[in-house]
Amino acid sequence: MSEFLPPSTAIAIATVTTPKPKCAGDGEDRHLIAAALFNVDQSGPAEFHYRLAVRTIDPGDSEAELIEWLTEELPSDRTFIGWRFAEEIVRPLLSASNAVSPEQDAAFIDALVAAVNMDSIDLADDDSARSLSFEALCTGHGIPTRSMSNGALLAAWGIGRRGELVATLAINVVASWRAWAATRFPSADLNQRFAEAALLRWRADDEATHSWRDETGAQS
Repeated sequence: MSEFLPPSTAIAIATVTTPKPKCAGDGEDRHLIAAALFNVDQSGPAEFHYRLAVRTIDPGDSEAELIEWLTEELPSDRTFIGWRFAEEIVRPLLSASNAVSPEQDAAFIDALVAAVNMDSIDLADDDSARSLSFEALCTGHGIPTRSMSNGALLAAWGIGRRGELVATLAINVVASWRAWAATRFPSADLNQRFAEAALLRWRADDEATHSWRDETGAQS
């Protein structure tokens, strides 16, 4: 095994559920409202290059905006990291892709399949994690997460508290990457310090790629 982490991308999404309109019968509708990606490349023993991006939509906006963004951003040649891919990521993304044209839907499905089939890591597949929640898994590694109930998410999203939603996604997508890194190299404190610094220095309006070097503490 290489001493360096392979190129990797973690994903986190946010959805809300609402009662179906009376004309549609009983049950609930699930809406994709935000998505986050954390791309990381390790180029040296203590040097990382990363990009953290979060996209949200406003109430009334089409989920197509998020699907179109993800179609361009999903990785096809990197380790892809997520929590409960089938239930919590792939299923709601495929449902949301109904909002785009058939041609765009096909392109998105191709991108999603390529990302998941390349070298995907479902954090929930580990034997020690199957009975845990995402929050419990991360707590076991000393990694902070942020949890919002459906009601809290719906309230924040519905009145435009975008900062709350963006912060939640950013914290959790970085936590996913950190949980994977902790499993791969349990004793590598450097990986955890890098991810903490990347999250602290991140700005929601900045999607550029940055560098972090442990030797100097500099970021460019």
